[in-house]
Amino acid sequence: MKEIKLTQGKFAIVDDEDYNYLSRFNWNLSSTASGSERALHAIRVGDKVVYIPMERFILGSPSENSQSKQYIHLNNDNLDNRKENIRLTDIGIRVHHSVKMGTNSGKKYSSKYKGVCQSQKDKGLNRWRAYISDSNQKDLRGNKLQIKIGSFETENGAALTYNKKAIELYGEHAYQNIII
Repeated sequence: MKEIKLTQGKFAIVDDEDYNYLSRFNWNLSSTASGSERALHAIRVGDKVVYIPMERFILGSPSENSQSKQYIHLNNDNLDNRKENIRLTDIGIRVHHSVKMGTNSGKKYSSKYKGVCQSQKDKGLNRWRAYISDSNQKDLRGNKLQIKIGSFETENGAALTYNKKAIELYGEHAYQNIII
């Protein structure tokens, strides 16, 4: 495992076998408003600049007929570009694999875990609910089916059950809450 220097003093992790090839290019750190970071290489095409993510240099571009495919990083660290950490998968699984965006800590019924909340109905009972979206099934409106997993005495218990259901639905691509 080696590090490729990016702009802004950051580094991307790559396999030893990919280091010599990737280190020939200049890599930029791209950050989104949500805090997600990626390593991109800029290429001039005519009068436009196109940014190509490092994972495409490593695993190649998805075929033209796979527009519904995207790369995911299994550990959710987009700067960890070791082959064992990158998968090409359906967009629906990519959306599921994403981390919980913020904790909504100002809201009464939020949880620090993805797929867990304390419903207003359960507030007095101090119970937590676990739920998950199944991107392979649709409800009557055509939206992803929301599956209610159950009601639990503890926030951690709900998060653990979410993790089990996520593995059942998404296998190796399942997002897993880190229980603290």
